Amino acid sequence: MTATNPVGTLTPERKLRLALAIVGGGFVLAGVYHLIQKLVFDHGYPYSTFLFKAAARYSDFSSVMDATIDLDPYVHQQVYYPFTYVLFYPLAGLRMRIALALFFGGCLLALGTWVWARLRGVVASGWAWAGGFVLVFLAYPVLFCVDRGNVEFGLLILLLGFLSAYERGWFWMAIACLVPAICLKVYPVVFLGLLVRRGQWPHLIVALAASLILSVASLALFSRPMVENLRLMKQDTQVYADLQLNSDGGMSSSASLWSPVRLALIGGERLLGRPGASGLKSSGAAPPTMSVSARINAAGLTLYSLFMVGLAAYVAFHVACVETEFWRRAALLLIFMVVSAPAGADYKMIHLIPALCGLITLKSCRSRDLLVIVALALVLVPKKYIFIPGVVTDSGYADASLLGIVLNPLLMLAVAAMLCADGWRDASARGRVSWTAFRQSIIPPAVLAG
Repeated sequence: MTATNPVGTLTPERKLRLALAIVGGGFVLAGVYHLIQKLVFDHGYPYSTFLFKAAARYSDFSSVMDATIDLDPYVHQQVYYPFTYVLFYPLAGLRMRIALALFFGGCLLALGTWVWARLRGVVASGWAWAGGFVLVFLAYPVLFCVDRGNVEFGLLILLLGFLSAYERGWFWMAIACLVPAICLKVYPVVFLGLLVRRGQWPHLIVALAASLILSVASLALFSRPMVENLRLMKQDTQVYADLQLNSDGGMSSSASLWSPVRLALIGGERLLGRPGASGLKSSGAAPPTMSVSARINAAGLTLYSLFMVGLAAYVAFHVACVETEFWRRAALLLIFMVVSAPAGADYKMIHLIPALCGLITLKSCRSRDLLVIVALALVLVPKKYIFIPGVVTDSGYADASLLGIVLNPLLMLAVAAMLCADGWRDASARGRVSWTAFRQSIIPPAVLAG
């Protein structure tokens, strides 16, 4: 039983039309604005585009390829997990343009096909095709991911495979997709919460063990001894953390809640008369600078991490014991995966596309569904209009978007809160979650029966 929607029956097609209007309209508005900045006012980066600087186009992909070809990645200051370089090794011997075309062409085709297939069963054929086009080719995170050449796109395809297989009850196939995803970037481990929901402890244990074995085996394939690779990996990770978390290098990210928290820390120190960086103009390049003291930054990061641990515990409980609809659980996990990690650029928000599609295709109707669709669609819109003076990112420019780093995490948190609130309201209609319901949700029926 679901709550009655006060605005009437919110059909999948109506939700899709609303989402496409927001995403498509936001793309057109941003395109016109940046084109005027470039052609009329002769402004360069960051005013001339909502993407990254042109000099770094596809650089994430090329750096992975360069680090993969000799299977000695961590001398190239790489921060990806070992399996990444094994997975991309077959492409490393190809010409860069061919490797780019194969990887991103395949990913775009897979994502577009998945979106179209997800929509075609619940909306008219024309709207399904429109959804596939707009949500793939006009959504800001997809364009940003391709522009940077980031391997996050491959992670998304693996997660689509996991979600599709899990939804159909093909659990071992789902594990086969989830394990390499965890080995690429560890945060997909949150989806193990879906296995807890069904009491599938053998699947969960196999997933964890296989992820560990695959990671260690990948590390053993590298040209250097394993201990040396671990030392270099730790060293490279620390350099990355210093740039992205402890200085302004990662402040261009609007995917993580850490960016607005750090902005608040910067503002607090400036109000107290202890600014860590002088004003820097957006029109010129400059090296990244510390704009908040190391002590304040470390304390803020510790509190942030504790908050996320607590939030993770609640999300796991909600997914396992409260929410009953698969795509509402999946959307909550996808949002938490995107917003929780303190590092990661805007390409991480690419994972909101399956969350949005899954919620659009739901035929059930709850009181906040309209607001959820609007908020998620707004996250997929470019927001590089106002830049924060004095905050120089890893691009070498003061290109941190005030609208983006404040609005996007707050919108995602708002969606998560609304999904949870509606989940509890629906649970109340069925009888509140009890210890018995908790046991039944995480312990296999055969065990309870025995």
